[in-house]
Amino acid sequence: MSLLRNSAAVFAAFYISLTLMTPATAASFDNVETSTDKHLATFEAVYIAPVKAELNLDVRAIDRNGKGDRPISDRDIADKANDLHSMLERAFARSFTIVDASGPGVLTIEATLTDLVSTFPTITDYSRNINLSSNSIYTGGAEVTFLLSEDDQTLTTINDRRFGDLNDGRLRVGIWDDADRTFNTWARRLAKFVAKN
Repeated sequence: MSLLRNSAAVFAAFYISLTLMTPATAASFDNVETSTDKHLATFEAVYIAPVKAELNLDVRAIDRNGKGDRPISDRDIADKANDLHSMLERAFARSFTIVDASGPGVLTIEATLTDLVSTFPTITDYSRNINLSSNSIYTGGAEVTFLLSEDDQTLTTINDRRFGDLNDGRLRVGIWDDADRTFNTWARRLAKFVAKN
């Protein structure tokens, strides 16, 4: 029995290391459109623009079944946009020089959040429905558009949508757990994508 457990542990370690070594390709995202032959890997400097949010904030009522749009406060939107910005800067700082402005020879990355859903109820959820339980859980996540450009010339546009799965057996501890994991995945994959392309 211990041989079987050891074999499983070795396989798991091999699988994880193989996953970490796999380069990020266009298949790492839902949709990638490239409008130039310029190789992104030739850039040494990267400017990460402040993250924007274009979300449906016209939420009139909460669906009692937990489906559909839920309200998000302006503060939560700003905080999550800052979180994504920080994760992108950290990921790119490992291989590129982060600069404070766009310009010639600088790869500019503009991220726009187009959907954002918390894993657990937010204060805004409770203000709209006081009967919510603190144990209420949702398939949180986010959707984004990344615009990669140089000196206002679009090089690549990337769209991606990632949401958690309540059947994945993963422990969720934070209000924005799934969205934070999604941001981390995007930051790592986008930095690898630029370095390899």
